Amino acid sequence: MSDNEPMPPPSAAEQSRSPGVVRPLAGYGLAATILIGLVAALVAAVCLAMWSVHSIVAEIVGGTGTATTSQLARLSDTERLSSALRGGMIIAALVAALLLLLWLNRARANAESISPMRHRLSKGWVTGGWFCPVVNLWFPAVVMTDICRASDSSRVGAATPRHPEAGGLVVPWWIMWIVGWWLPFFYLYGTREDVITMPAQALDVSRTEAVTYTMGAVGLAGAAVCLTLIIRRVSSRQEMFVSPSGA
Repeated sequence: MSDNEPMPPPSAAEQSRSPGVVRPLAGYGLAATILIGLVAALVAAVCLAMWSVHSIVAEIVGGTGTATTSQLARLSDTERLSSALRGGMIIAALVAALLLLLWLNRARANAESISPMRHRLSKGWVTGGWFCPVVNLWFPAVVMTDICRASDSSRVGAATPRHPEAGGLVVPWWIMWIVGWWLPFFYLYGTREDVITMPAQALDVSRTEAVTYTMGAVGLAGAAVCLTLIIRRVSSRQEMFVSPSGA
């Protein structure tokens, strides 16, 4: 996954082949970045809702220790808002994932057309690498790194990478994505019953939930920024080689 990792040299047939068709990529890239931004915004909104829940629980514990009808109503409304935001976030994330896969597959095809550099994984792993257990922890990053390398306009026709600017963002993108995606799965979730029967414990639960999810959201936000930059740079480079027949 490292940018300095040696690549397998292209075969004589690969070096002598005629350039293939390079198809437009900017449309998929723009749509994907918009949805990625929407997901990041919804994640931030969920974080705010979680902190609001924690604030209400802290108000209950800091008062009489018994929730009033008004406080329970506010808590219920905030939890419903949080659930709705999470639902919207999941839908937006699924659409963003679809657009990203469309972008990746076209970017990979274009990269093979504009550079003889051999990719470390076959085309099937461009999509399959996200869903196959265990290898999905690093295969998508390998695929993205090779696409970035092959798309470098300063070395079209070269067998090895020279200035992988976009590729340099792959490692931070992937690390932040892994952290941001998995961390929220480890938090606990407090309910209205917790507040009624065990307010002190509910305060700890709501704090843990808010802090853990916020840490995950920061990771996802950083990953979204890196991924957006990668998509824009690769799309910009490949658009320089778009074939008239591929438009």
